[in-house]
Amino acid sequence: MRNPPNKTHEQQPHCLKAAGFGAAFGAKVVLVDIDLMLPRGSVTALLGPSGAGKSTLLHALAGRYADHPRFTEWGSVEYEGRPLGEGNRPRLVQQNAKLMAATVFHALADPVRERLGRSPAEVRAWCTELVQRMGVPELAALFDQPTLELPPVLQRAVAILREAMAEPALLMVDEPTADLSDYDAYVLLELLREVARTSTLLVVLHNQRHAASLADRMALLAGGRVQEAR
Repeated sequence: MRNPPNKTHEQQPHCLKAAGFGAAFGAKVVLVDIDLMLPRGSVTALLGPSGAGKSTLLHALAGRYADHPRFTEWGSVEYEGRPLGEGNRPRLVQQNAKLMAATVFHALADPVRERLGRSPAEVRAWCTELVQRMGVPELAALFDQPTLELPPVLQRAVAILREAMAEPALLMVDEPTADLSDYDAYVLLELLREVARTSTLLVVLHNQRHAASLADRMALLAGGRVQEAR
């Protein structure tokens, strides 16, 4: 369960607030002047044309470009009542080589094993209960398979669950339903609805029908700016 909010959280109705935020790689400016507020407990779909900088925004907020020699950013971002920075950033769902090489069980268990302080059998039972509760019970029968061998929808489900288990204040997801069938997209949208019970969500989507079914807020990113948020 999430810890009770502290006084700072109680005073801040928003989880994240960006004002005049921009980002560039050398002379190439990707984000010009981003003003965006994510209310606590909301689900925001980030829409926009290809190349508008949606993925760049998520990766910049997550600190993924911190070591990039040509990356610069400006403006201000407040996350959980404090300036965005090292040790105070939202989490971003990513499928990486380490995740793909791990078995499903290790992909899910390793981030929480120490925190749970339980025996291997108890951790496995906990993970089984988790995937059932989150609407992907088929993963329980696949715990000993490498994540790489799963169909794409289940690979993405594992990646989402791995980050969501920490119950971050803000979880960001980049195109979770891209190139999936309607049914597989529905599975992931249902999973994200469960995640939204404990975390604010910022989700990049191209499919407006998916966005409308998942999100309670939409933001349109174009020309390096948020053109509309409603």
